[in-house]
Amino acid sequence: MLEQKYIQLLERRVADLEAQLTLGVTDDKVMNFGTPTVEVTVGPVLCKALYHELVNSHSYEANGKPSKKEDSTKIVSDGDDTDDKAPSDNERYRIVLNSLDPETGEYVDKPPATAKSTMDTRKSNRAFTFRKIMRTATNRGEEVFKSEGSEVDIESEPLQKLLAKVTYKYNKTAKITLLESPFPELIWSWDDAQAKSDISENQGDDTEETKQARKDLKALLNLISKSSGNEALDRYLKTKDSMRENRNITFESLWTLFPKGCLMLARPFLDEPQVFLVQECNPPENDDPDTKFELIAYSYDWNGSTFNRVPYLFVIPPFPDKKSILQLLCYPLSEHRSKTANVDASNSTDVETLKADLIKRGRAFFEYCIAEKGKQTFRYKGMAFSQQGSGIFRTGLYDDDTESLYSRSYRRGDDSGAGKDTASDIDSVVVIDFKSYLQYQTAGTPLLGDMQRFSGMRECTCNDCRQKFEELYRYSWDKKPKDAKLSDEQLLLLPPRVLGYALTQKRWVQLRVEQVMTHGDANARNFDDKLILSDDNKFLIKNAVKSHGKKNIKDFIHGKGKGLVILLWGVPGVGKTLTAESVASLAGKPLFSIGVSDIGIDSKKVETNLQKIFNLAGLWEAVLLFDEADVFLEARDARGSDMQRNTMVSDIAIEYTDLSNDQRCKIFEEFLGQLNNEKPSLVEDYSKCMEWVNEEGRNKPFNGRQIRNIVSTAMSMAHAEGKKLQRPHLVRVAQNTETFKKALLEQEAVYKNAQIKTQYGG
Repeated sequence: MLEQKYIQLLERRVADLEAQLTLGVTDDKVMNFGTPTVEVTVGPVLCKALYHELVNSHSYEANGKPSKKEDSTKIVSDGDDTDDKAPSDNERYRIVLNSLDPETGEYVDKPPATAKSTMDTRKSNRAFTFRKIMRTATNRGEEVFKSEGSEVDIESEPLQKLLAKVTYKYNKTAKITLLESPFPELIWSWDDAQAKSDISENQGDDTEETKQARKDLKALLNLISKSSGNEALDRYLKTKDSMRENRNITFESLWTLFPKGCLMLARPFLDEPQVFLVQECNPPENDDPDTKFELIAYSYDWNGSTFNRVPYLFVIPPFPDKKSILQLLCYPLSEHRSKTANVDASNSTDVETLKADLIKRGRAFFEYCIAEKGKQTFRYKGMAFSQQGSGIFRTGLYDDDTESLYSRSYRRGDDSGAGKDTASDIDSVVVIDFKSYLQYQTAGTPLLGDMQRFSGMRECTCNDCRQKFEELYRYSWDKKPKDAKLSDEQLLLLPPRVLGYALTQKRWVQLRVEQVMTHGDANARNFDDKLILSDDNKFLIKNAVKSHGKKNIKDFIHGKGKGLVILLWGVPGVGKTLTAESVASLAGKPLFSIGVSDIGIDSKKVETNLQKIFNLAGLWEAVLLFDEADVFLEARDARGSDMQRNTMVSDIAIEYTDLSNDQRCKIFEEFLGQLNNEKPSLVEDYSKCMEWVNEEGRNKPFNGRQIRNIVSTAMSMAHAEGKKLQRPHLVRVAQNTETFKKALLEQEAVYKNAQIKTQYGG
């Protein structure tokens, strides 16, 4: 049979070459370890390409010169050429091919048919056996052998110990007895391995045994670098020096950049640099061109109670050829360079400068996290990251009272109930509150830019592993209380954002640490100067607020009668909301405004939602404003078609009626005065504008909100014309507003009549 003749030919050819094969140390020099030979055991079928690779990579004479090889494809004889010069099983290094034995159906290391059987179980002088794994695969309908990597049996005890020393950071073992391609721990330790294999640099107190182990390690490194049995690794080892020099990398070699436990730089939040600790990075397991590169890395973060490591999954899609390391989604911190750095210069200064900046930012993050209750309110102006449409309570698929980001494992992937993650510019008073952010958000809410916490992480919890691999994974960092003293490395890994709630936007947000500002102390200016309210009512509210502050407002949610409740009622747009804002400013507290859309009108949820609102207000020591309270108070106790109004026990009740002419005049004066006081003034002739206010504006039936809109719209018109605000702008907008208001009132009356007919069948 032709197949059997081909097998016999290959086996005879290998047997002829065995006596000539030795390990090359470099392309032009070979260490003479005596006359070590490499035994190549061939399985039943060996493709020509693999055979040539094996012969061309490792065929040397003992003097270091390449041996003269015949054409391995030439058929010399069909006879049975036997050779009794087969190497013994006691040689220093051996290479075997592990392939399928058609007789047994098992994968075995099979010596050539012409070799003498010397597989002795007694202790040999061999340092290692390098095994190339061959497996069957289908190519264009034909079954062929394909290389599936390699493994190395380390048989020399001194070499086992030396390899363990080289890779100790990743294995924490005294001996290494087996290596499997692509040898990640050895590749990550390659430079150290080469240094420890250099005999000339390690003569000192080395014993003969240690010197031999160094020689063996050098031989192993040479074999791996010449023909590792893994094509991707071979390509990497041939080009790694040039890639390192040019600071670029191929997709298939990405894993070589990220040893376990190394510090990594990424920018997941608003392009802010952040350092992570690599937890897991595995070489690709297949040749699928669509396979993405994935690695898991830790950030260090606050959950409202303790500091902990938080894992995130980073995914890099395939890319062709090579790519600059600095253009990757993430890259080792050691590769960082400032944008102005000289490409050929050392980057050590850039790395140290960045680390110092991030440690400083980490200290600010730490201070915001541990702020005392009642001192969590800040001012923020800048870009913030949030989830659109989420509101104050989580919504969607996981909307229930038992699950939250805080209490469950973080889910990976998209949630149908989650809104679109987006960055927007905000100018708002904010409350930094990590625990509430995690408690009240949807399952799909991101934690770091658009990234969610990775939930597929599994760690060994045994004490032995935690002690051995502390250096790699920092187990001891978890559950650090707020009074813990964090190291510089822990500060370095803290994120560039804090979590909280934007009171103006009514949204849970991620805020850039460096743009958080102090909110300021209590201020009575708005209450005294801007609030249009009778002096008697002002006096009553002001003294009630000051008196209540002395009783500690934070206790009002624990029982009835401990809070200060002020009922502001009356027509729209006459100052009720402004009063609440002024009271918050007077008390130096955040204004927590809640409307019907926040509470809902479902009677089953109103009670629960109200309790959550009160809890948040208590945590933040906020002034809680229920806007349009009558609507959801009706819904709270709805029974069928009958709506029974709740009674509200109020400490103070103030009625707001339509504005008087003098009050309208004062409101116009306040808004126009703000524009006139700008530098330079935005008003063309302030006196003429006020003249119109005194003659006409004060007499028109505008409320405070409408007056504000009139002045604002008039200013916009003037700006569009390239002018300052003038009297004609005010006149035109006021006329338009008055006409619209009349039409709106007419339509509102029609709508109400239709509703009455629908309800009562009229």
